[in-house]
Amino acid sequence: MAGASHGGERMGRKTGKHAGILAVHAAAAALVACGGTPEAAGPTPGHAVDDRIVCAPADTPSRFRFRNGVWLNLHNFLFLQAKRARGIHDESAAAAPGTDAEALALRTLSREERAIWDTAVATYVDRVLPHTGMSNPVLDVNERIAGAGSGALPSTLDPALRATLEAALPVYLAVWWPRHEAHNAGWIAEMQSLLDRYEACLGPRLATALGTVWADDPIPVDASVYASWYGAYSVAEAPHITMATTAVGNRGLMGLEGLLHEAGHVAPQRLSDALATAGDRQGRAVPQELAHLLLFYTAGELVWRAVPGHPGYARAYGIWEQNERARRFREVLAREWRPWLYGERSFEDALHAVVAEAPTLASTGAASRR
Repeated sequence: MAGASHGGERMGRKTGKHAGILAVHAAAAALVACGGTPEAAGPTPGHAVDDRIVCAPADTPSRFRFRNGVWLNLHNFLFLQAKRARGIHDESAAAAPGTDAEALALRTLSREERAIWDTAVATYVDRVLPHTGMSNPVLDVNERIAGAGSGALPSTLDPALRATLEAALPVYLAVWWPRHEAHNAGWIAEMQSLLDRYEACLGPRLATALGTVWADDPIPVDASVYASWYGAYSVAEAPHITMATTAVGNRGLMGLEGLLHEAGHVAPQRLSDALATAGDRQGRAVPQELAHLLLFYTAGELVWRAVPGHPGYARAYGIWEQNERARRFREVLAREWRPWLYGERSFEDALHAVVAEAPTLASTGAASRR
């Protein structure tokens, strides 16, 4: 997500220590902005039946390791509650809650619990929502506590934020966490089932398509009842993925595609670096959103080939049809990138052609907000 907006979640790519953070899809926010109801399934032009990938369950180690930690869920839930307290409802169509995290409460809060919880939400309104860019505590806290699970919070956490989380935890444990934890566990089970069926054939193909290899260690995936206005975000330097288990766009095959998409963001050899190299060789600027759109196109294409009828996230939520700029990007990818995915040209030639054409799109008009 590029730029700043209410809620403090729109931010550009970080630099320096946090250069690898692609959280909330920084580069493409201006373009992947609209989103309506999902379109009907169906192949895009040029697809053929014999392009299908036949996947079968395989007993191979997964590249994903799921986590269901209380601290990260509490943090993200408080952030969501703070947004609601300010009247902010900015989730994309795909991030819209299929299940309302608030409605999963076991019971109403007591007067004492309400006072504690309201204080915590007020702290998030004052200390978390206003921040953006490199000081954004949503990302910084995610980095610091994602691995804490149900243990102690790290000592490096901001003292005021740490005190807020520790004070709110007993209320969260008593009222929301049992059902949040169970809901997350159900989502994890659904994703693991799909990975058991499709990962062994789609994972290697995605790595090849992106010109990368997977790291030896599996990628941690944090299941959370909220994960930004977009429904997911990734951290590349210490790779892990956070996905909203309540988001309609993260269920079923869309969730599988989302995991593949996010894995592309945290791959050791990043597509954005390969594009930058291609741009340098041509003396051309590479549009910020191009790497992200290539991930949309590639992950969606691979899942469609394994499951004909899957519309792909970008098509289902209107990313390609929102305006002329988006349509032009898709035309370039279909013409220049797709042949690489089907073995009809080399990776280097495809990158060269995409970069050669994409910069000419800069004058086609501003893209709308997701």
